[in-house]
Amino acid sequence: MVARGLMRLVTLVTGDDRQLTAVGTIGVVLYFAVPIIPGAVARALGARRTAVALLVLGAGYVALACVVIGVQDLGDVDLTANVVAVLVAIGIGFAVAVLGLALLAWRFASSWATRYAPSRTWTEGPRD
Repeated sequence: MVARGLMRLVTLVTGDDRQLTAVGTIGVVLYFAVPIIPGAVARALGARRTAVALLVLGAGYVALACVVIGVQDLGDVDLTANVVAVLVAIGIGFAVAVLGLALLAWRFASSWATRYAPSRTWTEGPRD
């Protein structure tokens, strides 16, 4: 939802007349969430290194997609110095949103793993 708000700011700053729709919002939520899910699942299963790698890859993919789509959408917009400054700030907001998404997925999966994971005392052998 933060990303959708930032997208709305971009349309306001650039003077674009596109409207944001509910279908588009659902698409953005899915586009941001799907690449993060494998890392969250890996973390919930206890694979920390794999989870970090998958979350970094997923967040990197989302960040790269944000840059590519932003550059494509702004390709024909007349940019002034003030507009560029605001767009840079919005770009930083996107970076923070993507990083926050990965961290939120890590925390949620960690919480889920500690709450629902089977007790390790049953899987450990007797102590000598």
